[in-house]
Amino acid sequence: MRKKRTAIDKLPPNIKETVDDMIKSNSTYGEIVDYIKSSGNNISLSAVQRYAVNLVRSLQALQIANQNFKAINDEMENYKNTDCTEAILILLNSKLLERINSLPDEQLQNLDTTQLVKSTVALTRAMAYKKKNDIQTKSLLENGAEFFKSTVYQAMAEEEPELYREFKKFIDDHLPLL
Repeated sequence: MRKKRTAIDKLPPNIKETVDDMIKSNSTYGEIVDYIKSSGNNISLSAVQRYAVNLVRSLQALQIANQNFKAINDEMENYKNTDCTEAILILLNSKLLERINSLPDEQLQNLDTTQLVKSTVALTRAMAYKKKNDIQTKSLLENGAEFFKSTVYQAMAEEEPELYREFKKFIDDHLPLL
């Protein structure tokens, strides 16, 4: 869906930027109209109001997105082994439970559970898919490490048997996953 161009969107960029700044600094719609008219452009108070409401809504959405991103980063800091996908799923799960818990009993009784169940199933699938993917990736890494280890060991055992014994003992003692 294409964004509708407003009367303010059609203004020269420097004037539009000033209008955005005026809205952010809580200038009145009348002051904004006066500024636009003083620059030689005609505009109505309602056009400014509609634009301001949409701009503020967009800025609030960005602010919420930034807060969510910060929450994801915080979650990743709390759990060092958590990757971004897992942190997002944990955050979504948490937000979903918060919303359900904050519903008044009356609304909870009238809740369309079909959409809630669909959302829960989608979240569960995403988490299961991630876990399956993690297991497959770990398996590939372990197989790759095992292949590397056997190749190096074989070459070393043939050409440097003493070094092979020392190296194998060191690896076995200090890096059991390899």
